[in-house]
Amino acid sequence: MKTSVAIKVRPYRGTYRGASAVISRRKKIQRIKSVTFSLFKLTAFISLFYLVVAGGYWGYRYVMASPYFDISNITIDGNINLNRDDILSASNIKIGQNIFSVNTGEIYKRLKGHPWIKDTAVKKEMPDRLKIKINEREPAVILKSNELYLIDDEGMVLAKLNGESDMSFPVIVKPMGLEYKVGDRISSEDVFNGINIWSRLQGVKLNLGDSSFKDNITTIEPLSSEKVKINLKDTNSYIVINGEDIDKKFQHLQTVMRFLEDRTNIDNKEAVKNENSTSLKEKKKKEVREINYIDLSFKDKVIVKYENQ
Repeated sequence: MKTSVAIKVRPYRGTYRGASAVISRRKKIQRIKSVTFSLFKLTAFISLFYLVVAGGYWGYRYVMASPYFDISNITIDGNINLNRDDILSASNIKIGQNIFSVNTGEIYKRLKGHPWIKDTAVKKEMPDRLKIKINEREPAVILKSNELYLIDDEGMVLAKLNGESDMSFPVIVKPMGLEYKVGDRISSEDVFNGINIWSRLQGVKLNLGDSSFKDNITTIEPLSSEKVKINLKDTNSYIVINGEDIDKKFQHLQTVMRFLEDRTNIDNKEAVKNENSTSLKEKKKKEVREINYIDLSFKDKVIVKYENQ
């Protein structure tokens, strides 16, 4: 006979701590570790930053004060008309200046502002050298306006001349009633047309010898924005030319020059053969007529006018 036993179960009044409680605890620990690590990284970064800043500051003070980095040599290449002192004065740098205090971009701007300097390059060579390369402007012509001005092929005024003592350059005569100073730019199309035509005529043989056109030009007078009058040295002759199809006109001019040269040579040979005949010599001299002008401004013809025509 089985006997049953009754067991009285008391209800659980506490909190159940199962898997969710374990997970929550782990997350809390993880957050604490993460915050602690973040604080450690921040502290390490601040410390490292301070060391870098302090090291940079003391390093900067060292290199700026150390004579090891003082400029001991400044090399200048490419200057012809400008002397060394002119360039150093324009660049505002000196021997003994700390090389780290030199701003090559600022030096470039200062040198480019000089009227004689077309372009330049500035380079540091550690620890104590500086190299400056100069590309100077080249004088092209003298502009005779209200004053005499030496200018390059871009119209830059390089110098104001006191007189006509330096005649190694042709003179462009263009009265404009304007006063210029060194560093100004001429903007007249007539002047640029004269410069362009002169530069292209330098290699053309002008007179009956072998001298170049450059050596025989005294003045260039712009007649318009296209046409110029070129006055020749030691004569009252001149040439009129414009810039239209100018290469072909060079050929025309050279053809005319060769023709006149051949004719003069024939006259000279005849004079030598008959050197005992004074009357024949005088006759030949009269036959050699002096040229008044040569007009090359037409497309397909050349006009040669003599003094007695």
